[in-house]
Amino acid sequence: MPSLDGLRIGVLDNSKPNADVLLGRVAELLAAEAPGATIRRWTKPGSSRPATMLDEIARASDVVLTGTAD
Repeated sequence: MPSLDGLRIGVLDNSKPNADVLLGRVAELLAAEAPGATIRRWTKPGSSRPATMLDEIARASDVVLTGTAD
C-alpha cells in the first residue's frame, strides 16, 4: 500500500456546510499516520462558484481531499 509519509496533503473546502470540518478532520487523521506529511487548506468563494485556484493546489499538493458535506 502506498504511503503518505512526507507528502503534502491539500484540502479544498467547497464552502458547503460542515465540509471544512469533515475534510479537515480526515486530513488531520491522515497526517497523524504519515510522518512528515503537511496539510494546506483552500476555500472556494462559494459552493456554486468555480475553484479558480486549481493550478495552485496542483502545484502545492501531492494528494488533495475535496467533497460535499451538508
